[in-house]
Amino acid sequence: MNKNDDPTFGELLNLARKAAGLTQTGLAARLFSTTQCVQRWERDENDPKASSILRLCNALDKEPNYFFGFNCEDDKHPRVIYYREKLNRARRALN
Repeated sequence: MNKNDDPTFGELLNLARKAAGLTQTGLAARLFSTTQCVQRWERDENDPKASSILRLCNALDKEPNYFFGFNCEDDKHPRVIYYREKLNRARRALN
């Protein structure tokens, strides 16, 4: 965990992946990505693009808020709004 005792994106990704019963390689295959990419995300070395977060949510059956430590009550938090808009743009680009 980071200095605030809040789990990092990578830690949350690792927990969600394991809860889904997936290996890093298995998750990478579902994302059409590489194992190294998943490893870097889990080590918080790289941040995934919005389109990758959308794929992560679909593959792991999670809402985007899960990865950013927000719950539904935080819906108007500036970071939630920012990432929701970013994910919406990514969804439009994928369609």
